[in-house]
Amino acid sequence: MYLEDIGGLMIIESAAALDSAMCKQNEKGANEIWLWRNDSRFPALAILTRQNAAYAQYFPGAGHPGFMSLAESQVDESTIFYAGGAGDEQEISNGNVIPLSVAVVLAQEFFSSQALPQSIEWQEL
Repeated sequence: MYLEDIGGLMIIESAAALDSAMCKQNEKGANEIWLWRNDSRFPALAILTRQNAAYAQYFPGAGHPGFMSLAESQVDESTIFYAGGAGDEQEISNGNVIPLSVAVVLAQEFFSSQALPQSIEWQEL
């Protein structure tokens, strides 16, 4: 599986390597992670992380707007994430923010099947 993040592009060959990569963050405590299996880059799983929080999007194919993660509780506040790990600020509603530990589970599910991970609820865009 391919993984691209703040450190660049790498090939992930094991669940342990994926776990390690998912926990990497920069000095702001942030990362932007993209996972895909083949040269078409789809399906893809994109995860923004910031400290112990994450926001995930799943893209089943080119041209599809994707799915975004839904949190268990809908809160009116928001969390700031950084595209590219330190680039543009992205304000994400906490209704879409999940724990980083849950994002690691999503990544493992995607690593195994490349299908929409089933351990959380998703909103189709």
